[in-house]
Amino acid sequence: SSEIKLSGRQAVSSIKQQILDLVTAKVIDESLSEALSSPEVIKDFVKVIVQNWKTGDEEAPSMELLLPEDKQEELEKSFKGGLGGLLNKNLKVSFSRGVKGGFQIGPEGSTYKISMTDEDFSEFFKEFLRPRTRRYLFGE
Repeated sequence: SSEIKLSGRQAVSSIKQQILDLVTAKVIDESLSEALSSPEVIKDFVKVIVQNWKTGDEEAPSMELLLPEDKQEELEKSFKGGLGGLLNKNLKVSFSRGVKGGFQIGPEGSTYKISMTDEDFSEFFKEFLRPRTRRYLFGE
């Protein structure tokens, strides 16, 4: 009898977790994918980061930017029109199949990077929303 109750609780818990995962994925993944595939959004993020990446009074270092390879043509057009001198002096742009959406950026030649890919944002927001969604759906 106690084994049946335990199995029942585990089944309900598993179903709730699956529902929670589906709801958060639906809300977050679609919105993020749309936002982080926009060249204008990426360009604005990059511009703010490059302009503000300074240590004290020093000039910002040369930066390396990694973008999704499958959006190369579209992103290159957008960046040439909107980042002006930053592309020439401070920013080296590369494209990678490993970046599906969003971007990674850091000082050139450094292993340190800020990763703002759709996967990074998705994980962050899912962790943030999961407890709130659970309370909303199940009153827990």
